[in-house]
Amino acid sequence: MLLTIDTAGLLERNAARVELSRINSGSTHPMPSPRSMADFIALERYLADGGYREHSPRRHFRELTVLGGVPDLAAFVLRADEYLPGEPPRTLHART
Repeated sequence: MLLTIDTAGLLERNAARVELSRINSGSTHPMPSPRSMADFIALERYLADGGYREHSPRRHFRELTVLGGVPDLAAFVLRADEYLPGEPPRTLHART
């Protein structure tokens, strides 16, 4: 399942609870490295520290998390596609 999310809308409503990570914390391949809560930084701090600057080593992030979850996530889903082995992709939902 692949969900395409309205990230601008999600951030507008949840920015105070957003944290970013420079790594994909769930991926341990091909070279695992230690993970900790220090891998995450609040969006507010990321922006204040200049993490968005073009040449900053923290410019790119790989993961966005919303502390406490997003109970109204369905409101931000633009598209939902199902991918099953041996079958063509199937669109289950597309916002019009």
